[in-house]
Amino acid sequence: QRQVTGLGPLIHQIRRRSKNRKVGVLVGGPPFIANPALVESVGADGTGSDGESSLAVANRLLGR
Repeated sequence: QRQVTGLGPLIHQIRRRSKNRKVGVLVGGPPFIANPALVESVGADGTGSDGESSLAVANRLLGR
């Protein structure tokens, strides 16, 4: 969990500063694989356990 400390505020800053009001944020890595609830707790939109599943999540977020 220590690896994700500060990630929530960073994601909030990204959303606040982005000119794209619909910006999507994906996170990944061992902390999110071990505890998928961290995705929501840091304010991200999704995660994938590998590149292929991450791409599927990104496509879903884009409505594809």
